[in-house]
Amino acid sequence: LAEGRLQSHLRREQLRQAKNLLTQALELASTEHEMRTAQCDLRTRIALAKKLLEQYEAEARDAQHERDQSNKTLQDAILSCAKSTLDLRSTLTDGAACPVCGSSDHPFVSNNPHHESSLVAIAEKARQAESALTEKLQARARAEAEARQMQMNAELLDSKILATGAKLSAAQADLTAHPLFSEIDGNGETSQSAWIEEETRKVDAHIQEAENQEASYRKCLIDNEKLKDEYSVGAQTEARLKEELV
Repeated sequence: LAEGRLQSHLRREQLRQAKNLLTQALELASTEHEMRTAQCDLRTRIALAKKLLEQYEAEARDAQHERDQSNKTLQDAILSCAKSTLDLRSTLTDGAACPVCGSSDHPFVSNNPHHESSLVAIAEKARQAESALTEKLQARARAEAEARQMQMNAELLDSKILATGAKLSAAQADLTAHPLFSEIDGNGETSQSAWIEEETRKVDAHIQEAENQEASYRKCLIDNEKLKDEYSVGAQTEARLKEELV
């Protein structure tokens, strides 16, 4: 009985260890799966962020071009309306060379496209172009920061996946090396835990049965000892009675 109970306790301890190893392996596998799912989602978001960043960069280039054009128009208008320019135009005559540029064609003498009244509107357009450029540059900066942060998160997640994969491999190796692995491996992944629980219940039942048998055996020994004592007392009483009769 003692030997059988010892073997049952040993198997129960092996089952406990196997359950812990299996639980650890399943939890690590689940964690790795969740991480890889998150990694796939993050890679998709990074790709979208890069496309958005390219869009912001193109818009910023267009806004910068528009700002430069607006500033040039404003500077031309300011120069066109300057007193020195107006004074110079008053001295020009058709066919005569301009003392500044040498051209003999002077289209703006009688038709100045820029008037002082239009400077305000031109300046406002230049201001709006500058403001639009600032907004595009800020949007691009935010997109760059978000893309950079997502890339850092992806690299960190990659390292965590590698670490979890290493732990999973070690747990699987420990489980494979376990004395009960051949019995556990014969069951599907979904029923491995159930098989261990069932085997544990069987072992517990065997242990309880052995303990009950051992308790019964000890009770029998005690009862036998009592009977012996009673028999001894009876024999002694019978002997004394015989002596008294004689």
